[in-house]
Amino acid sequence: TEGPGFNIFADVEGRLVTPGYGVLDGMTRRTTLELCRDLGIEAFEGKLTPEQLRSAAESFLTTTAGGVIPVTLIDNCKIADGTPGPKTVCLHTEYWRRRAAGWHAEPVVYRLFTEGV
Repeated sequence: TEGPGFNIFADVEGRLVTPGYGVLDGMTRRTTLELCRDLGIEAFEGKLTPEQLRSAAESFLTTTAGGVIPVTLIDNCKIADGTPGPKTVCLHTEYWRRRAAGWHAEPVVYRLFTEGV
């Protein structure tokens, strides 16, 4: 329930769950958990089985480059009605709104090789 460079969340019985043990402790995953707290969306780290994932009300991935990305299909089977769920849409929208405002952003100044290291 993680991939190379991303984590997964699923809405199981009205609560968002993301695997909490033995997975990539991604920064965007942490940021999404923080965002859930801010927005009053119940989310926790716990066990997420393949069966729970397939029957979830909604699901999404979190990545540094993509933020919150809806998952609507797993193994050629639709998640719920096959469209992004309301929590996913809310988190996606708020994540990018806050990022545009500078939330959790710190500029990195790269020196050119010609300037010396």
